[in-house]
Amino acid sequence: MTAMISRCGISTGELLRLKANTDRCARRTGGTSSDVELDFCDSNASDQRWIVNDDQNLFIEDFNGANYCWDSASGSSSGSLIEIRTCSTSDSNQRFDYGTYSEIEIFTNSDRCLSATSTSTGNTLELQTCNGNMLRLWRLDTRTYLLHLRQDPRRCASLSSTSSGNVVNLRDCNDGDSLQRWEYNSDNELQSRDRSLCQQWNSESTGQEIRAYSCDGGQDQEWRFLNGGGSTDYMRYEVRGNSNRCLGVGSTSTNTQIELYDCDDDDRRLWALNSDDQLVLKANSNRCAPKDGNWLYC
Repeated sequence: MTAMISRCGISTGELLRLKANTDRCARRTGGTSSDVELDFCDSNASDQRWIVNDDQNLFIEDFNGANYCWDSASGSSSGSLIEIRTCSTSDSNQRFDYGTYSEIEIFTNSDRCLSATSTSTGNTLELQTCNGNMLRLWRLDTRTYLLHLRQDPRRCASLSSTSSGNVVNLRDCNDGDSLQRWEYNSDNELQSRDRSLCQQWNSESTGQEIRAYSCDGGQDQEWRFLNGGGSTDYMRYEVRGNSNRCLGVGSTSTNTQIELYDCDDDDRRLWALNSDDQLVLKANSNRCAPKDGNWLYC
């Protein structure tokens, strides 16, 4: 089972808020076999603080070290209750995923997408026909910088080495591995977060291996996320050459000027690119930065 949630924290023990009412948060009502239910959000309540493990086991785990995890104990049917159980990597009912997955196509051919050939670790990524297959769907996490595969979110895209020309393959997700950290940069490249290497295709043929070469802005390194025309999640937009300066706003009022701020996880520094080439502000999805302007207006 893979369920979709909206997340507020990864490893800091943060609240999980309900999008429909952001003053309601997930709370465990006790220990093993107790329910998870909604309550008024309270950042000081230990029973509302969670870790979303974004690596291999996909747990939603109690922050207090009691080895408690969310479990759809009665299965994956609609209406199944979420309960607390002892964390177990062998229990598929404890695996939860979140966010939106997207095909990633090349700029020069809308029928060629980034693809895995299987969920096996070590298999090389390649170009394949865009058809919505879950081996073609990806989610770029803008906190961990991992690029997850929809078919098995425990598998992530990875460099195979630090050398130019190395193949890009699948590995067990590990946000501590610098070879797995990616960002979608302003040149529409899938760039290694920790080095100037970008995913590249050398022909449009199906089965073409994806390799990583020095980023050069060429068409063979340009990619497009089909869901919303940009990243599949909100992300920070950093100044090239200074990774601690990001686009942001001081308020969500219309006509607020967009400025540089220290990079942090404030929702006023997080953006998603939509199909109209507008940057949508996470703090208020009715506020956008147009491609040709520097003011919030929508």
